[in-house]
Amino acid sequence: MQNQNKQVLVPVGDGCEEIETVAIIDILRRANIDVTFASIKPVEDEKAPLIVGRSGISFICDTYLTETVLKQQFDLIALPGGLSNAQSLGTHQPLLDRLRQQQEEGKWIAAICASPQLVLDKNGFMINSTGTCHPAHVQDYKGQFSEDRVHVSNKFITSRSPGTAIEFALALVELLVDQHTAVQLAKSLLVKR
Repeated sequence: MQNQNKQVLVPVGDGCEEIETVAIIDILRRANIDVTFASIKPVEDEKAPLIVGRSGISFICDTYLTETVLKQQFDLIALPGGLSNAQSLGTHQPLLDRLRQQQEEGKWIAAICASPQLVLDKNGFMINSTGTCHPAHVQDYKGQFSEDRVHVSNKFITSRSPGTAIEFALALVELLVDQHTAVQLAKSLLVKR
């Protein structure tokens, strides 16, 4: 695995979809990719960056999404879903500005579940790209839509739901590292690809 330098940002707010969040972080770290798990909530002095997922499961993030974090270089920014999380990500201006920078630099952006529609499509990122999202958000999706479980278009990787989260995370590994690593991880996890 020649990916020690690959850097991924996973920003989240309360209401994130736990399965998607954990699948992304866990599988990328199994591939030796450096993941920064960042809370978009306001920084609380001397308190851990705590996030509560949509099913009430709590996470302590690595850090807050501060200006310092946003200035770092990331090979990929991955956006988990969960309705209220996606709504928060889609209105978080510093994150949207960082996503525009990511797009301008021709680097990868990934989103799953509600986030492809509520963050990327709604904010005009997907104008020249095709994407997919959770079935509950298809009617609001304005761009070109795909029924694929995981879809890659230009520098966007989108996926549909908690049930596609492991496939999605393995696709990220394949794009950031290589197919062999993704295949080996899938085998070790007993995932059919």
